[in-house]
Amino acid sequence: MQEPTTTFIKKNLDNCKNEKEALKFIKENIEPIDAKSFPRFINDYLAKHSNLTPAIIIKRSGIKRTYGYAILNGDKKSSRDKIIALCLAAEMTENELNHALIYSGHNSLHPKNVRDALISYYFKNKKTANAIDLNNFLSENDSEQLDIYIY
Repeated sequence: MQEPTTTFIKKNLDNCKNEKEALKFIKENIEPIDAKSFPRFINDYLAKHSNLTPAIIIKRSGIKRTYGYAILNGDKKSSRDKIIALCLAAEMTENELNHALIYSGHNSLHPKNVRDALISYYFKNKKTANAIDLNNFLSENDSEQLDIYIY
């Protein structure tokens, strides 16, 4: 079954006539976020993008290789910055990045946060899928770089 869109969920919840109907709809249509973890999300993403591999993503992200695999396999819970770096390396859209952040237990990008706004801009207009370039962009704009191990 395909995951329902946020719009579909909101519309249907708004149309529920009572609590019993709403609870039934929720139980039948909404999978808890923690049930679709970041490793599952990234594996689903990789299955749709055959030109990408975990090795390519980890190398581009600047994250230490063994730690990168531990994140992708679900053996390590990662920081928000490392998730951003992995998503950039995977050439995700901003929308996909926000989903990945939520699935990894972090807040999505917030447009009123200067650093998040810069990251959002970079994702929409990026020239490369390299975390080092994103860090240079953040630094050039007086913002804190992603806290990742760059080798």
